[in-house]
Amino acid sequence: MEIKKLDNDSYEIIKDDYIIYITKEKNPDTEYYLYFVDVFLEANNEAYDNEVFDDWDLAFDYVKDNYNVEVIND
Repeated sequence: MEIKKLDNDSYEIIKDDYIIYITKEKNPDTEYYLYFVDVFLEANNEAYDNEVFDDWDLAFDYVKDNYNVEVIND
């Protein structure tokens, strides 16, 4: 498994046949952010799974619980 911080707002996690992205984006017209989890099968360009959260920790918990990935939240 490989976890790579792409920048301050996104992570790439490669595990088995999955490539998982966790990204933070500003919610338009608000002061809040949204956290996107997009999961791709290595051989496919379309998302296999995608979820949106309003909390950074919930996004990491989703990946941990559903893909058995221990991610480091810093």
